[in-house]
Amino acid sequence: MLIIPTLAILAWWLWPPSAEVRELDEAPVAAAAEPSTAPARPLPAYALTTEGGLPPASDLTPPGELASGPMRHRYHLDTAFDWTLQPRGEVEGPLELRAFVFPEAPTSGEARALELAALVQIDGGVAHVRGSIAALSLAPGTYTLALVLGRPGSLPTQASEVHAASGTDMWILRRLAIEIE
Repeated sequence: MLIIPTLAILAWWLWPPSAEVRELDEAPVAAAAEPSTAPARPLPAYALTTEGGLPPASDLTPPGELASGPMRHRYHLDTAFDWTLQPRGEVEGPLELRAFVFPEAPTSGEARALELAALVQIDGGVAHVRGSIAALSLAPGTYTLALVLGRPGSLPTQASEVHAASGTDMWILRRLAIEIE
């Protein structure tokens, strides 16, 4: 008499009676086998704020005359600076920052990447670049800096990739015009 109930239990264990039961048994295995492929959320807009430096050239323009060109931040080699990229929304996941320099006439030189790792701190989506202008290893002259913040592995590696770019969903670009005296 005990043989029939034992066979029924054994049959149910080897062959579940419904698709729902089979899916319950298989779902944890499938979920564990597949890595998460959810794409990172796009970055929100970012604002660039600057602290440090000399008074803007527009403060030195004689009364009645207009300053020409974009606002250029002025520094001496020993001037301290603090540039902050602040998100205008929530940021999840890791970020990294790269910088590129574009010399402007009459300053000579090639567009290139800047090594800023020692000056960069990223916390909660906010990126700070702090130090003295001398740490940038730039000679006196006029430059445009391109600060690129984004997801690791998605950032451009060559200055030519950011020259005419405006950013993507995975990285943002902010330009900063500077003059080193």
